[in-house]
Amino acid sequence: NSERMERTQIAYQYYSNKQVVDSQATSVEAIEAKLDKVKEQREAAESQLEEKDNELAELSKKKEGEMTGDFKALQEAEDAASKVLVQQNSKWQNERKNLKAEEGRLHKAQKSLEANVKAAEKKQTALEAAAERIGNADS
Repeated sequence: NSERMERTQIAYQYYSNKQVVDSQATSVEAIEAKLDKVKEQREAAESQLEEKDNELAELSKKKEGEMTGDFKALQEAEDAASKVLVQQNSKWQNERKNLKAEEGRLHKAQKSLEANVKAAEKKQTALEAAAERIGNADS
């Protein structure tokens, strides 16, 4: 009898322990399934992060290219404007020199004209005086 009780007790303990092991195995499988799911989510998140990093790098490169292009265009416009300014400034300086030279020639021509007018007036006066003497001599 006691042997039978002992066997029943051992069987009961075996059955109880087996249920605990089975439930723990189920728990372990559930935990492993959750771990696998978390790993998949992590891998997906890492993949998305890498994709976003690539997009960001591409956009940054594109923006830098556009900014470089805009800067280059502005620099070329500035260079062109600078060339025009230098040309116009040189032209203005030459025109100023020409104007001063023309003013100098005009001043000389005016002095020459004044001298010629005075000489003509003297000759006119002398001619008139000579004509008067001739007229007086004839009379």
